[in-house]
Amino acid sequence: MSENKKMKYLLLRVMLAALITVGTLGGCGKKQQIPAKEYVNVPAASMESSSASSTTETEPVTSIEASSAVNIDEPEAESSTDSSENSSEAEKSVPSDEASTDFTTVFNEEEYTVSEDKSYVEEPTIDEYGTYTTKDDVALYIHIYGKLPSNFITKKEAKKLGWSGGSLEEYAPGKSIGGDYFGNYEGLLPKKKGREYHECDIDTRGKKKRGAKRIIYSNDELIYYTPDHYESFELLYGEP
Repeated sequence: MSENKKMKYLLLRVMLAALITVGTLGGCGKKQQIPAKEYVNVPAASMESSSASSTTETEPVTSIEASSAVNIDEPEAESSTDSSENSSEAEKSVPSDEASTDFTTVFNEEEYTVSEDKSYVEEPTIDEYGTYTTKDDVALYIHIYGKLPSNFITKKEAKKLGWSGGSLEEYAPGKSIGGDYFGNYEGLLPKKKGREYHECDIDTRGKKKRGAKRIIYSNDELIYYTPDHYESFELLYGEP
C-alpha cells in the first residue's frame, strides 16, 4: 500500500473516531441535560414558591387585602357572636325555679295588695241624697256621711207639723223620727268626756207605730243598734 493511501486511511479512521466520539459525547451531553434541567427547574419552582410564601409572610398586608380578609372572616365571627348571644338570651328567657318562685311570691304579694286596695275601694257606698229606714242602710249612711238621711226629722220639727206621737204618715208622709238627743241614763253605752249620743227610729216608714227599733250614734263615730227599745245594744261601727 502506498504512503498516500495509508495516510488517507489513517485520516479517515481518525475522522471516523472523532465523529463517533463527538456523537457519543453529544448523546451523553443530551442525556445529562435532562436531569440538569429537572434539577434546575424543580428547585427553581420550589424556591419561587418558598420565596412567594416568604414574601407573603414578610411583606406588609395592604389595606385592600386586610379589608378583604376582614370581610371574609367577619361573618363567621358575627355568626358565632349571634349564636352565643341567642344562646345567652335563650338561657335568660327560661326562668329558673328560683326566679319562678320569686315571681310567684311577688305576684302573690301584689295580688294580696291589690285585693286589699280593691276591698278598700269597693267598700259599700250609699247615695247621699237617698232616703233610708232600715238598720243597715241608716247605719252605713251615718258611718259614711256623719249625719242622718234627709227623710229623718226631729220630734220638735214633727210637732210643728201637728204631730203629737205615734206614726208620722198623717203629718209628714215618708218621714221618720230621728236626730234627737239620747241621754244614756242607764249607762248601758260607753261614756267618754265630750261624747254625746243621738237616736233615730228604724223601720217606721208607713207604720202606724214607731216600734222598738232604734239606732244610737255618737259624735265620735260609734253606732249601735237596739231592737228592743234600749234594753240591749249591738255595736255596728266604731271602737268604744
